[in-house]
Amino acid sequence: MAKWIVFACAAIVFAIVGIGAVIERKRRKAGKENVVHAPEIGFWGNTAIGAVFLFFAWNTDSLASAICFCAASLLGSFLLLNWKNNVFIFDEEGFTERNFLGKTKRYGYDQISGRRVDERMAGLVFLYVNDKQIGLNLMWENADAFYDAMKAGYRKMHGDQGIEVKSELKEAEKGFRAHVYRADEYRTYFIVIITAVVVIFTMFTLGAVRPINMEYADQFQLSLYSWEAEGEDIILHDWQMENDFVIRGYQKCVNEFGLMTQSLDNQETLRVLVKLRESAEEEPYYRIYEISSEDKVFMTAKDANRYDQKYLPWIISGFALVLAAVLGVFGLIYVVGSNPKKYPGWLVRCLFKKDRIRM
Repeated sequence: MAKWIVFACAAIVFAIVGIGAVIERKRRKAGKENVVHAPEIGFWGNTAIGAVFLFFAWNTDSLASAICFCAASLLGSFLLLNWKNNVFIFDEEGFTERNFLGKTKRYGYDQISGRRVDERMAGLVFLYVNDKQIGLNLMWENADAFYDAMKAGYRKMHGDQGIEVKSELKEAEKGFRAHVYRADEYRTYFIVIITAVVVIFTMFTLGAVRPINMEYADQFQLSLYSWEAEGEDIILHDWQMENDFVIRGYQKCVNEFGLMTQSLDNQETLRVLVKLRESAEEEPYYRIYEISSEDKVFMTAKDANRYDQKYLPWIISGFALVLAAVLGVFGLIYVVGSNPKKYPGWLVRCLFKKDRIRM
């Protein structure tokens, strides 16, 4: 049920955003020359991302996998919404910006205080409007015409002067932005890495704590068998079956172990619920999830789940260590980048490329 709730939420979001994007695509077919927008290929690519991952979420039985695929589908919805809403509409007096959320704001060319061309990303220009930084991709439809109109409008209102070219570094602010080029990228890296760590941790945690699904389990009656303990496992050799039956981690899972071994020694008829396990590393075997005699239940699927949860403390500890390492590295980057002259040159070079920091 939880899987379908997650899937339904992601599918509804994708459907709402998709319908809006289709309507916007039809509007753009009119081809207005004063509207700047992303190329149509973005519509198809982002739609494909959302649809493909929803397809994977539909066809998986694992809740953890469904959550990850639905999260990836939401990324497609996010990109599609960005394609739909990020638009500039310009004229001779100024321009209107529509942001990611669809909110619009009007600016005059006299409000422009500077511009900056991103040398590391071809075609990307940043406009400074009332101390706000607005990104313009010159690869977008009608972007060149908008850029020319903006420069012409600025010259008209400022005595034929060109727009001031500004430095990327925020020297007046000091600190990190005063020394590190494209400082906002580090925040993006941090968010992406933290998100990936949390998603992976969630997958492993859900895999460790989720109840065992016995819907497709096989049931057998065992009466002719021998048994032995091997490490954490008990292995039952049924004389009529090719594959062995295995209880994993019996010390944690089996209730009243003495009574069960007595039943095994007496070769009492046992009812077991199992799943066939096959891998390249070992011979196929039936893992026992439930085992009982005529009058006693020795282990249930809930009991068996305790064995799978034994790795949970390690998962949590690993997550804490990785999280601490990520926070430590980014904290060090921020501290050193805020005042690079204070720290050894080798440390600065380890954390930043030469073209990313000014000493």
